[in-house]
Amino acid sequence: MRRILALTVILAATVAATLAAAATPAGAADTRVTVGQGFYVAHRSARPGPWLVVVLHSRGQDWREPAAGWDPLSDQKGFTAVYPMWPETSWNAGLCCPQGSTLGRDDGLWLAQVIADAKARYRARHVAVAGTSNGGMMAETLVWRRPWLAGRVAVWAGAPEMVGGPSAWAGRLLLLDGASDTTVPGAGTPSAAWCSCLIRPAHQTGLFLPAAHIEGHLLAGYGHSAPSWWPARAWAFLSQP
Repeated sequence: MRRILALTVILAATVAATLAAAATPAGAADTRVTVGQGFYVAHRSARPGPWLVVVLHSRGQDWREPAAGWDPLSDQKGFTAVYPMWPETSWNAGLCCPQGSTLGRDDGLWLAQVIADAKARYRARHVAVAGTSNGGMMAETLVWRRPWLAGRVAVWAGAPEMVGGPSAWAGRLLLLDGASDTTVPGAGTPSAAWCSCLIRPAHQTGLFLPAAHIEGHLLAGYGHSAPSWWPARAWAFLSQP
C-alpha cells in the first residue's frame, strides 16, 4: 500500500513538472528580484536581445496582469519583460491614483531603481516602458520627471496626470484610447467617480511633453480594458527603428 502511494506521489510530481515545462518555453525563465519595499518579476526569453521593456499594471491589479499578455510576446520577440510590483496596487502618477497618490510615495524614484537594477542585471542597451490605465499614467509621469530613463513609451487608456510644468523628454510615445472608455475617457473628466480626481484629456499630454514625438489614436469599438492585441501593437511601436 505504501509503495502504491509513493508511486502515486511520484507520478503526480512528474505530471506537474511536465505541465510546467509545457507552459514555459524551453530556455525561458522568470526571476523575482527585491528592490526596496517592492519587487519586480523579469521574464527572460530563451534568446534575449538588447531590449528591456518595463510593463506597469493597472490600478488594483498586480504584476500577473501584464505578464499574461507580455510573456508570450517576450518569448517570440526576444526581449526581457520586467513587471514591477509595490505592496500596494496603485501608482502615484500625480493626480491619480489613490491610494498611491494619497500616500505621496515617489514611485518614479523606485521605478528608476528597478530599471537600473534590471538594466545592469540583464545588460540591456535599450529601455522602453508600457502601461495600461494607472500604469500608463505612471509611464508618462516617469519619463516626464526622469527623461533619461527610457526613450520610448506605449500607453493604453492612460492620461497625463503629472503635477508641474513641461518636461524636456524627447522620446517617442504611443497613446491608444478606447472611444467607449468611461473609466479614463480620452476626452478627460473633471472628477472621475471612481477616484474623485481630475482625469485630463489624453491630447493634453503634449503640454507636458512638448518635445516628444506623440502618436495618438482613439479607437472605435473599444472601452477601458486593453485588448489581447495590445502588447503586440505596443511592441511594434517601441521596437521600430
